[in-house]
Amino acid sequence: MFQIHVKRTFIFLILGIGLGLLLASTLPKVYETDTEMFLSATGTSGQNMPEDIAQIFQSGMASSIPGQVAVLQSKGVFAQALQEVAQQRGDNTLMRQLDDLFKDYRVQAFRGSPVVRVTVRAPDPALARDVANTVPGIYNDRSDELAERSVSTALKTLEDQLDTTRTKLDQIDDEIRTFMEQHNVANVAAKASEEASYQASLQVQRDALQAQLRGLQARLSNEKSIASRFDKTEIRTSSESENPLVSKLRGQLADLEAGKIAALTIYTEESREVKLIEEQITQVRSQLSQALKDPWLATNREHAIQPIRATMESSSAQTEAAIAETRQKLSQIQADLQKQESIVAKSPRREMEYVNLLREREVLNSRYMGLRSTSEDLRNRTTASKLEAPILSIAPLPTAPTSPDPVRFSIVGAMAGGILGLLFSFLSEALRLPVRTSGQLAELTGLPVAATVPRLPGSRARKTLGLLGDSKFKPVESLRFMAFSLINPSDPGPKMIMFTGIGGGVGCSSTAGQFAVALAKAGVKTLLVDCDLRHPTLTAAMDAEKKSGLSDMLNRSMLPSDGDLSLETKHKNLMFLPAGVDKVEDLTEFPTVLISGMLQSLKDYADVVVVDAPPCDVVSDTSRLVPYMDQVCLVVSAKSTSYRSVPVAYEILKRCGAKTIEMILTHASPSDEPFARSSRYLINVSH
Repeated sequence: MFQIHVKRTFIFLILGIGLGLLLASTLPKVYETDTEMFLSATGTSGQNMPEDIAQIFQSGMASSIPGQVAVLQSKGVFAQALQEVAQQRGDNTLMRQLDDLFKDYRVQAFRGSPVVRVTVRAPDPALARDVANTVPGIYNDRSDELAERSVSTALKTLEDQLDTTRTKLDQIDDEIRTFMEQHNVANVAAKASEEASYQASLQVQRDALQAQLRGLQARLSNEKSIASRFDKTEIRTSSESENPLVSKLRGQLADLEAGKIAALTIYTEESREVKLIEEQITQVRSQLSQALKDPWLATNREHAIQPIRATMESSSAQTEAAIAETRQKLSQIQADLQKQESIVAKSPRREMEYVNLLREREVLNSRYMGLRSTSEDLRNRTTASKLEAPILSIAPLPTAPTSPDPVRFSIVGAMAGGILGLLFSFLSEALRLPVRTSGQLAELTGLPVAATVPRLPGSRARKTLGLLGDSKFKPVESLRFMAFSLINPSDPGPKMIMFTGIGGGVGCSSTAGQFAVALAKAGVKTLLVDCDLRHPTLTAAMDAEKKSGLSDMLNRSMLPSDGDLSLETKHKNLMFLPAGVDKVEDLTEFPTVLISGMLQSLKDYADVVVVDAPPCDVVSDTSRLVPYMDQVCLVVSAKSTSYRSVPVAYEILKRCGAKTIEMILTHASPSDEPFARSSRYLINVSH
């Protein structure tokens, strides 16, 4: 059984490998190549720029590695690269493959490394190489284009803001000039400017001191929080001694007990003096039990300041001093600022207007200079804003396809074929339920198995059947044993033995022929009769297709009285009655008397008549012969006979009147049955 499963699994495995190789050869080949690029995370940032300009400038910059990888992975970059390759080749049909090629397009980034790998797969190796080498250039051109576009937009916005600020600055200059001409404030212009600048300086100093004060207060709060987690002091060394009260009470108790002993020498226990001493003893014992609750007293304990708390307290003291100093400076600055504001407030109205005009001009001029500086810096750094990604390795021309992989397809096919083979084998065995061993057959029928015929390859089985007529032919050992078991001087045994099978192809004719040869070689005069008129296998094996025989007797075209119809064979004691030349296929067409008389006449020709009959469960010919047989041998195949068919065939034979039924198992295992040719005994003898 195990060998059958292995054989089927191996066949399916080979089929799976063949199917895998077939698929690998028929599927379109895909070639893969890759190139490596170095992505830089640096570039012109938006620092020191107005917020709106910085946003415009950075909109076209993918300065981070993930951002640049995302751009490389975009379908637009791949499509542009494919289009450029199509233009170079002059083949516009390549764009039709865009969606299919983009599915296999990969950009792999390595963690912690600016190196990325661009992988392209295509059915044409040259196409894969050209696209892979074109992608970096397309990416760099696209990055440059976006950078130039963002710089151009930022510069245009800056120019607009510069023009607007320049216009406002000219307007404020005109207003200042007009004011000075109308109010003649040319002499106080310098003073007003100085007062305004000083006031602004004081405001800046005040804001700085307020920020410094908030920081010191937060620091002080943190230091105090840390210091509060620790005690102020900690014990470094300490020693203890016994409580003096305990010693004193123990001495009193000893004296009282000694006094009680002395009193008992003079007085009785019931005397007043003894009772008084006992009361004193009870009181002292009570005091001693209370004193023993704290028998030791600390006599020498050294305390030290906790170092972490001391450090935090020292730092807090310094912080408090800094806070006090900052508050003092802030108070002074606020006083100076209040004084300066008072001075400015007391200025004439026209001077205030003049100061406001100067302040507004200063703000506009500062903004104008900042925008101008940003514009010049942006123009000078335009080339630096380009994130050029150098190519580290050029994609080579792939020489072998990466897909389909014949080895991988073979492995997958072998695995799938092996699994399917196992499933098929176990499923087929479970559904068919064949009779595998003689033990199973005996258990099923309750009858002993008379003989087993080993399984042979197809060509060897046909060769065995063709050698039946050879004088040197040797039957299988189990059939020889069956023949020898019939030779008993005290019991002559059966005269008519019929061989029939279940279904077709079970080896019934070969078994009957070998048994007849075994009987003849044992010295028994034997007649072998081919009663399978539809498929006269033995007639063909004995080369007697054109000889008269059984069909001629049934048609009365030749009678036994006309002469002996049996043929001599090359085997001594073996005669053969072929199927005949008359076209008769159905024994049921003839009367019972004719069949009975024909079979009775055959007994006169030999000691034992061996009949090869058709399958008992296929045609009814066998049922006409069974009643006249002394023994019926039911041939069962371990290869093809279903487990359920055996009881049915057995019941058919019994209902037809079979006297004795014996089982013969064909196609059996050459090593698991009695009289096996692969027995260790025979192997040792051969050696």
